Amino acid sequence: MTSRHERRIFVTAALIAVTVTGCSSTANKPTSTSAAPASTSISQTGSTSTPAPGTPTTGSPGSTGTASGVVTVTLPPVTVDTTSPNALRVLGKLNAAMMIPTEAGPGFVKTAYVVPSPTARNRKLFCGQVSTVVRFPNALRAGTTLTRPRIAQFQESVSLSKDVALAQRIHAANVQGLGCSKGLAGGKEVTIGPGKDVSAQVGQEATAWTIKVGTDTGVVIAARWQTVTFGFVFIAAAKVDTSTLPNPLDLAKKAVAKVAAAAG
Repeated sequence: MTSRHERRIFVTAALIAVTVTGCSSTANKPTSTSAAPASTSISQTGSTSTPAPGTPTTGSPGSTGTASGVVTVTLPPVTVDTTSPNALRVLGKLNAAMMIPTEAGPGFVKTAYVVPSPTARNRKLFCGQVSTVVRFPNALRAGTTLTRPRIAQFQESVSLSKDVALAQRIHAANVQGLGCSKGLAGGKEVTIGPGKDVSAQVGQEATAWTIKVGTDTGVVIAARWQTVTFGFVFIAAAKVDTSTLPNPLDLAKKAVAKVAAAAG
């Protein structure tokens, strides 16, 4: 039986993961283009610019303010077909390259993961911007959730873009979406530490933030390798000795290297 404490940890981790990846509550299944919406516009809080990481902007990593201002974002139509033979082949390789419990450490088991939905327009990033999955819908996506019951949870979300330029824009938007000191995840306030360049530790372009939701703490990592962008979330329960848990940066490095190896 799942304890109340365990459910609270799981809910906290799920809320954070939804905010980082733009996941919706839809089922984990392929989406065809038959119901693809036309280009439209949506309002969001904060800036829409997606400069290269490290470029000083309002709401950049390390900012102590909160996102402000409402702007309009034009959303492209969803044209990616995740049910084509080639897409299914690539998705198969991506899913096979996701982290497995034994790679996360002792006690971890695989739990539910929901594929991000590009039509979940109510999803926002921490600092109020529209989810990058909604803003940049035309990518192939995969992921996994690994849980150590009552202790911690690790989620990996991966997006494969058509070219490097698009992946760079998505990564920059992910970084900007964590560029405030106070944000929201599922209606709960999240305290966000300054962004830190962890490219050396992860082995590819990467930024990490410490976060706190209630009494639970964690680390969020945004990374990019060539045309692939990554979102990693590691949440530890209150009062857990984190020195006994795997290092989130080590997990991210292992995950990125595994996807890169699968790409050949």
